[in-house]
Amino acid sequence: MRFLIIEDNEEKAKSIIDYISSLKSSLPSQIEVKTNYLDGKRALREEYDFLILDMTLPLDDTAIENKISTAGIDILEIMKHREIIMPCVVLTQYDTFGKHQNKVNLNSLSENVSREYQDIVKGVIYYASKDGDWQEKLKVIIEGLF
Repeated sequence: MRFLIIEDNEEKAKSIIDYISSLKSSLPSQIEVKTNYLDGKRALREEYDFLILDMTLPLDDTAIENKISTAGIDILEIMKHREIIMPCVVLTQYDTFGKHQNKVNLNSLSENVSREYQDIVKGVIYYASKDGDWQEKLKVIIEGLF
């Protein structure tokens, strides 16, 4: 099983990789990580079985501090437009997105992406490094698909 992780936070990416690797006995896997929007977008040209997508990403490796709050939505929109139907989980550590009048909370975002990208998004999970709840939710989704 090939996983694509689009995640800019090194610690969070490592936690995800470690967790997926812990499932390895029942789920042989290959994991690739992209750390920004442009690299993630380019990676969509290849075939993967499952995508774990962060919502907030830098444009590229030179824009680490200049993040796009809803870059994950742009990735989902590209997938929808190109008809890339790859199961995806949005795994985010923020609970609000956007700015000013475009600001939305995690619940609203979850409802919107689940409705708009229903063929792609299998869940939106809040990531807290000190809480293992995200792991159980991710496991349920992965096991339900494969």
